[in-house]
Amino acid sequence: MTLPRITSILCLLFVLGCGGDDDSPADASMDVSMDSSRDAPIDTARDVPTIDTNPPDLAPPRPPNPPGDESFEFIVAAVGMTFDEDGSVAGLNLDGWVTDFDSHPFHGCRQRDNNAPERFGGEAGVDNQLATMEMVLRSVNPTLEFDADLMDGVRRGGLILLMRLENVGDWNNDGQVQLSLFVGADVVPELEMIDFRGQEMMAIAADQTFEVDLEASFPGGDPSRPALNIFRDAYIADGVLHTGSRPFAIRLGLSEGRSFRLDIQGSISGRPGPGRWETGVIGAASRVSDLVYSVQGFSMDENDDDEAALRALLPMFADIRSAGPEEPCDALSLGMELAVVPAVIALPEE
Repeated sequence: MTLPRITSILCLLFVLGCGGDDDSPADASMDVSMDSSRDAPIDTARDVPTIDTNPPDLAPPRPPNPPGDESFEFIVAAVGMTFDEDGSVAGLNLDGWVTDFDSHPFHGCRQRDNNAPERFGGEAGVDNQLATMEMVLRSVNPTLEFDADLMDGVRRGGLILLMRLENVGDWNNDGQVQLSLFVGADVVPELEMIDFRGQEMMAIAADQTFEVDLEASFPGGDPSRPALNIFRDAYIADGVLHTGSRPFAIRLGLSEGRSFRLDIQGSISGRPGPGRWETGVIGAASRVSDLVYSVQGFSMDENDDDEAALRALLPMFADIRSAGPEEPCDALSLGMELAVVPAVIALPEE
């Protein structure tokens, strides 16, 4: 199997996390103990892991809840997952530790943490092993381009991720907002030039209307039920959105009836507003076993060795202990920077 094939699979695996049904307390950190419990079943045969958040709590205190209940709709117009030229990378501190080779190596599974870009505050402790893995693979094959491949998919309409932020009373401090995520139906969107990560690029244009993929966004495809992906207990403090950590799952249909499902635990942050968000980011983790399971439905050749290659590759980069602080390192962190712009979400009842 070739390196380009491995990386194309990984790009798909890490971009489309959507699913799940239960929120954990609003907290940017997660000390990653997973189990299979949740309040409501997801329309699939497998369980979504739940990661219990424990101290230290990196999120600021929840502010009072002001009057007002406006709703705003958005689309992810651009995504980026790799290191900036200065060696910084977007993501979140998932385990509450700042890990290097001299301090707290055990908690970070002896995988060095990264620094956030200056536009995110430049803080240390970012967990994003996917970016590290991409950098290692690119040192072997310099033609690999994770971000370029991802943006090609976005521009073609292969990743239509819609957001609705509700119960907004104040964009600076609001103690109770709700963020719902929807998967958009297949469509080739209109594009416009934007400034993203310090570069000019073509991305999905703002203020378009997008229909929702009901099967991917609602239990049983029923839009009268709550969406699969809701951060019910989110809040805004000092202009920054804090959603808390929750499980995601997605089933992505492929050709010839094949599909795969990805299980992750993640948080969404950024500086939202009625226009384009500033510094949007997803930080998440996924167990190596779940990643390998997801690839089983991806292989297009009966004799392809994708699964064997990934079984050997992924554990080398694991930096999260999903079963508890004394257990093996068996999960991988990832971070994704987002450009989020206004959009209109079209649902049948609307």
